[in-house]
Amino acid sequence: MPDFLLLLAASLLLLYIIWQLINLHAWYKTVARPSTELPTTDYLLPTIALLVPFRNEAENLSRLSVSLLAQDYPGQLELIFIDDHSTDGGAELLPRSATLLKLKDYLKGELTVAHKKAALTHAIASTKADIIITTDADCHWPPDRVSRIAAAFANGAAIVLGPVLIAPADGFCNAFQALDLAAYQFLTAATAHQGRPALANGANFAFYRELFEAVGGYQGVDHLPSGDDVLLLHKFYQPQLWPTGNQKLRPPRAAAKLIENQESRISSAFNTSYRRAITPQVISNGVQRSPRLFADSTTYPLP
Repeated sequence: MPDFLLLLAASLLLLYIIWQLINLHAWYKTVARPSTELPTTDYLLPTIALLVPFRNEAENLSRLSVSLLAQDYPGQLELIFIDDHSTDGGAELLPRSATLLKLKDYLKGELTVAHKKAALTHAIASTKADIIITTDADCHWPPDRVSRIAAAFANGAAIVLGPVLIAPADGFCNAFQALDLAAYQFLTAATAHQGRPALANGANFAFYRELFEAVGGYQGVDHLPSGDDVLLLHKFYQPQLWPTGNQKLRPPRAAAKLIENQESRISSAFNTSYRRAITPQVISNGVQRSPRLFADSTTYPLP
């Protein structure tokens, strides 16, 4: 019996190593993908809305706002902040050019456990932007992040799964948290490259607004406090949205101009498997988030 258990354990370990090597290969393929460039004509650039739900984040909002205002994206970028019943006066620190929404105006006294999903739903309903990007208040965005995301969409992606890094990773606890989050990014990139994306992080997550509306937003998962990223990603892959098996997602008309010259390449990504009905893409450079050991699930859901 001990020999059998030893053999079983060795076999499981070998299978795990093989699986991780496959993931590692997929990850290398992802990060080795050449970066794309934005169209040079302004009218071809998609409109983008970047959404930031927050609650009592006064210590982080100024830093985030500065990094968002410094984005080098040449197209139309709308910043939408959604205040989830804050009591620390953080909303007063937001730039005047940003749109401020209040979750209480959307809920109108209705109780919910899924505050972040409600906040994002409220914001998405308020914009006509082609592309939605979500992030969290405790993040810092390097100047080229929005442009890189837009370039991924220009390259034919319907969803962009961006990495999130812990910085600074000083001390044991912060370093452990950074390592744990890095493992999530590794698995996210590997599964996306294989056409079966399993994870997403709401701090760096982008998708077509029309795709969000097509799946009914968070309807069906809005009774859960977390999962505004992973559960939405899985909703995007519902087979009933593409009953013929090879029906291609129709991007917004403005976005369609971005990819018409790549039509043949994109068409090959939509085969009979519904999991390939929309094209996910991972960008190799991400946003930085401050270490936080105790997270509020309504404003900082883990993937």
